[in-house]
Amino acid sequence: MKTTKDNLLEYVLPAYYASYLINGDPSGITEEEINNLDEFFYRENLTLRDCVDCDTEEHFCRLNDMANEAGNVMNFYFSAKERVCALV
Repeated sequence: MKTTKDNLLEYVLPAYYASYLINGDPSGITEEEINNLDEFFYRENLTLRDCVDCDTEEHFCRLNDMANEAGNVMNFYFSAKERVCALV
């Protein structure tokens, strides 16, 4: 993950998540893949609504920000929000 000049968080994620992340359409992915993405969102303090854009071209990469697996990926951009820590 890196922060862009527009204060967006940029993540390299599997390209097959594009329709779900941008349009909210889970029809192209499995329940397990949705669960993996939910775990990633939890770790990174993100939600599905935070995804605001992605690149139009995918490319092959040996790993991505979500998992250490090779495949076609895209850069996805999420709105940056303040990370809050609860004090007990």
